Amino acid sequence: GSDLPDLSLTWFMDGEEIEGQNGGTLEFLPCSGWHIINAVIVSPSLGLSGSVGWKFEALSNAAQGTAVYNGEVSSFVSDPSSLIGAVGDDRFIVLCPSQGLLQVLKVYNNTLITESVVRETDEGFSWLSLSDGLYSSALMNEFAITDSGKNINLLYLDDGVIRQCTLQAENIRYEGYALGEKFSPLEYAWADGTNSVIGFSCFENAILVLKFENGAVIHQSRCLKPRNNNDLLFVMSGGNLGLCANTAGEFFSCGFTENRFSGTWKKSGVEAFYTTPVTIAASRYIAETSSGSLCLWVPGTNRWQHRGTSDISPVCLSAGTGVGYLYAMTAEGKLTTFSLSDSGMRKINILDTSMKVNSLIAGSRSLLGVRSDGSLVLFSIAGGDK
Repeated sequence: GSDLPDLSLTWFMDGEEIEGQNGGTLEFLPCSGWHIINAVIVSPSLGLSGSVGWKFEALSNAAQGTAVYNGEVSSFVSDPSSLIGAVGDDRFIVLCPSQGLLQVLKVYNNTLITESVVRETDEGFSWLSLSDGLYSSALMNEFAITDSGKNINLLYLDDGVIRQCTLQAENIRYEGYALGEKFSPLEYAWADGTNSVIGFSCFENAILVLKFENGAVIHQSRCLKPRNNNDLLFVMSGGNLGLCANTAGEFFSCGFTENRFSGTWKKSGVEAFYTTPVTIAASRYIAETSSGSLCLWVPGTNRWQHRGTSDISPVCLSAGTGVGYLYAMTAEGKLTTFSLSDSGMRKINILDTSMKVNSLIAGSRSLLGVRSDGSLVLFSIAGGDK
């Protein structure tokens, strides 16, 4: 509003001058994330200057739940043998056994930065180079790493710093098994963030389930496997439901309450099993891939119901944490976002990234794509976790 003849105005965004715009109105198109706009005003005749700044968050205009490509990630060490998982507060764990490194990556302003690093030379982490399994959930800060010596190592993130979990449960030792000691061959394991538990198949006929709270094991349970089904491919829990499948392609389900599988395992009615399925919205839905298609199953009164098939043939799937979104990447590099409900699945976006990604890992507000060489690409999820 000033009529001073020598008044000049310069605009800056994130510390960089915006060229060619010196008027009282600024037009710009920022990338998504947090930014700061500054205006600097100078009046040489009066010998005066002043500035003002505004901090704001730019949101993607994509449909809610859609994955938006942010770019490649470079600030970490990884290779094809690396183990990668999501943990709480939109952080990711990258474990590189060949280098003996355990890295914490934090999402900041829609980029990934290395927040902390643990090396095998650090006290208590000599097993890092022997690691062969990482089990984590984007809904909890605790996670588990198994090594080739068949030990379970329980860790958690305390504001980005990796610490050893403590054991507060009484009688934490079972016959033939103790935390940190050798156990029978581990067939599979999983992390269930909705219940803050991590489960291990480390007994001949039973499953060990550990419950965590603030970096401590506060409860354990020993659950029997389905009878006459020792050829299980996986067991998992989510919400109040437990799921498993065997090599014959049969699904079983039962209740999951008080940190254990309750009731009798019953055949679910899911007719085919081709790859490890993805559970969505606390196990309310199951998505699985067959030859040339993607199938969705919804639990009914007595049997699971088939509720939709897509002609997309993904190489990997991932589900949003606690919400009804499914992400499917094809061999051609097309990333499709599906919205899920009891009535089926609806395709809401296809992003052609032209990038071949072997696996997808969903955080609370971000999605990580892992290539065959261990390199990463980052996507933000429009609308956050809502």
